[in-house]
Amino acid sequence: MARPHKLAKTMELQNFDDDDDNIFSNLPDHIVHRIHSFLPLRDLSRLCCVSRRFRDLCISNSFLVLSNIHCNHNLLNRFKNFVDRFMVRRSLYGVKTHQLFLRWSFEGSLEDETYRVNTWLYQAVNSCLELLKIELTIGGYAFALPPCVLSCNSLKSLIVKTNNGILKFPSASLAGTVTTLKLLVLESIRIEDDYFGEVLSNFNSLRILILLKLSGLKRMTINNSTIGQLFIKDCNDLSIINISAEKLRNLLILWRPNYSGGTSLKVNAPNLVSFEWGGHVVDFCCIEDFSSPMLLASIALGLSDHHQYESSSIKCNLDKLLHSMRRAKSLKLWDKFVEVLFKHGCLQSSFNNLEILTIVRTSFIGDEVPAISSLLRETTNLKYLELVNPWDMNVENSMTSGKLSFKMEYWESQNLMFTNQLKIVHMDFSNGGNDVELMKYLLKNTKELGLMRIVVSFAFQTAQYHGLQGSSKKISIPNGKVGVIIGKGGETIKYLQLQSGAKIQITKDAEADPYSVSRDVELTGTSEQVSRAEQLIKDVIAETDTGASAPSPNSGLSSMQPGDKQFTMQVPNNKVALLIGKGGETIRTMQSKSGARIQGNKL
Repeated sequence: MARPHKLAKTMELQNFDDDDDNIFSNLPDHIVHRIHSFLPLRDLSRLCCVSRRFRDLCISNSFLVLSNIHCNHNLLNRFKNFVDRFMVRRSLYGVKTHQLFLRWSFEGSLEDETYRVNTWLYQAVNSCLELLKIELTIGGYAFALPPCVLSCNSLKSLIVKTNNGILKFPSASLAGTVTTLKLLVLESIRIEDDYFGEVLSNFNSLRILILLKLSGLKRMTINNSTIGQLFIKDCNDLSIINISAEKLRNLLILWRPNYSGGTSLKVNAPNLVSFEWGGHVVDFCCIEDFSSPMLLASIALGLSDHHQYESSSIKCNLDKLLHSMRRAKSLKLWDKFVEVLFKHGCLQSSFNNLEILTIVRTSFIGDEVPAISSLLRETTNLKYLELVNPWDMNVENSMTSGKLSFKMEYWESQNLMFTNQLKIVHMDFSNGGNDVELMKYLLKNTKELGLMRIVVSFAFQTAQYHGLQGSSKKISIPNGKVGVIIGKGGETIKYLQLQSGAKIQITKDAEADPYSVSRDVELTGTSEQVSRAEQLIKDVIAETDTGASAPSPNSGLSSMQPGDKQFTMQVPNNKVALLIGKGGETIRTMQSKSGARIQGNKL
């Protein structure tokens, strides 16, 4: 006999099936299709068995996801057979497949799996397919993209990812001219077809081309007159990249070739508006002169190890790069690249059209200042100057004590002509005195300055508060006391830092010597703050050795320093919670403002 709650649930389901006014019956088909699009196919197969309406809705959905990921291996053949019947039924009913996401792991017979996948793709591209996303896991095998995919007259977007598996493209003659595809994304793919560039030239409507982590190719030539946006990222097996694109407006290249020589980049894009290039300086860089006066360029190049002794070749390449940028209206350069230019004597080109200059600073010891000032001397018409820090900058690591100092007199000697036109300055304050001196110079010498925006990060203020430019001392504590000093949720160490004014940093477990019985603790701040922190840590360890609990913002430290005074008063029991406050907030505030330690004891 069934249990009562199971009977109730059965009756409820029966009532739901018999009710023509259930929630799905009242929803438009396109809303139900949208809800179904979030379900994996194995759940849709179950849903098809609920009723004829649900079966029709599942089959007629124009957004389709085919995936065998997380599918039970024992049921895989049954699942593939279901997909076969499902796709055939859609074809018989004339259902349009506007979007298809095929996520498939080849776990059975390669020949069988390939045949089935190709059949499903053929059925999809013949049903008005507009967006196709393929993600395959094929191991060491190669998957040949069916020619019907590229010849599909309705396909507008194609995204393919093979998780470093080999993808074979149909030859240019077999694929023919691709007339409708506007977006092509290839990610984590190994390509061994030398005619890949020739295939790309047959895309007559392509607007956006994105190549991410391609491998296998040594040379790539992109010759396409319709591409407007091109992104090439981490395709480091390439040694030669040639780009010819008449309508190209946005170009991004992040490229660190794996080879020690013979690498080159050639770009012919007369209408380029935005150019971002990061990675390594290549041996031979021939970039056509960008004629667009609206060009916005961002360059973050460094030198690979094999470039260190090829100064003449590097200078030649860098000179060509700067020459091609001479008409740019806006430049964004990383300070390390500016230093490379300065080191090789390449900062002699004048940027007469340059109005906006952004310099991303990653060095804070002052060694970048001469290179930056040399660049600024060549910007006679600059109107907007921006000195920014990268978003992931570690301010504390930048606050070194031995940094170089450049006073206002240094800037006065540079004869910077742009000060006559400069209107706006934005500066992320992180270089201490050097930044102050530069600000003083600009405020004194700029004639049309309308706005100077100074941004001081919270991390920088905290670093200054803890006196990171002061003294530093390392002490050792027993391994068994590390948890005591840190406290629950870091409460104790925060309290010690607040009371001492010093920064307390304990060596992490991963960095500590596993055979040592002690752990290093670094104290940073003024000499008084460091001494106070050291004494507080000793007091905490001494208290726990005697059996007392570790201090917290609510308890204070029981030990007294020479010259300290102690005052005892009684507080009614019903007022103790009010005195401590929620989470110790009230007593912590009183201790912070008064500088005294407040400790409550039961009577």
